[in-house]
Amino acid sequence: MERSVSTIIIFLLLLPISAHAEVMDKEPSLQFNFIWGIGGSIATLLCARYKPKFLPLITLLPLFYFYALWEEINDPHVGPQILREAGEFYIHSAYALGISVISCIPIGLLWFWWYKQHNKLINKD
Repeated sequence: MERSVSTIIIFLLLLPISAHAEVMDKEPSLQFNFIWGIGGSIATLLCARYKPKFLPLITLLPLFYFYALWEEINDPHVGPQILREAGEFYIHSAYALGISVISCIPIGLLWFWWYKQHNKLINKD
């Protein structure tokens, strides 16, 4: 009886050593990042083209999402684990998708400006 209690106590003391906590089960998946990136880029582009006054409202949510993801990637403790578990493609795609959301703002605004200028020329005749 005493031997089994001491065995259980030693087992319970050594149990945390065998635990392996992964980082990527707490981070968003690659598919989720692509949904946010592509959806945010399309929403930003169309908002900049058709309703530029709503642009700050539309772009805030995807930009906050990618800012939080970049914070996790650049964390000195979590970042190397993300690189080890998810690989370089995960990190590069997070940066690229965030940049695509930001780059859709001037593209959509140029499209809006070009459309206004083009309609002025057509309606002038």
